[in-house]
Amino acid sequence: MTSDDLEVFIEVKSGEHTVSSKFSGETSEVVKAVQKFLSDSIPAFSIGSKIFLRIPSASELADMIGPDVKVSGADIIFLRKPGDAMGGIRKALVAARVANELGARQAPTLSVKEIAVATGIAEKTINNNLTKLTKQGEVERAAKGVYKITDRGILESSPMISPPGDAK
Repeated sequence: MTSDDLEVFIEVKSGEHTVSSKFSGETSEVVKAVQKFLSDSIPAFSIGSKIFLRIPSASELADMIGPDVKVSGADIIFLRKPGDAMGGIRKALVAARVANELGARQAPTLSVKEIAVATGIAEKTINNNLTKLTKQGEVERAAKGVYKITDRGILESSPMISPPGDAK
């Protein structure tokens, strides 16, 4: 097994019946197989997996911001100017969250000035759009002039990210 592999043993008991299975391999494939096993073995799990919200992992978030944005230490670097201000702000704040989760930033926040420097968008435009994003619940004001993306903001800015086990 490599460091990217995972091994899981699951046993489900219900009264006199026992169902068990062992999964091993690449982490993402094991997660999909475990979820399918649990959905097949426990009907309530299948329902529960449809009503619980799954926020993308740091790796999925990094994929989401894609080739346009890179994180270098605590710096957020846009390789090209964003097409629209709201999208640029979201991507910058997602990048800050990824950098924080990876330990490169102390907080998942950016100041208006940091967003302006990273995106190349005027601070006044950023302030106007942050007001809208905050009202929509996509961004949260962490302190005066400092913002972070909310889970809602991540979901609004992400392409439809399928939960483990779903076909893409």
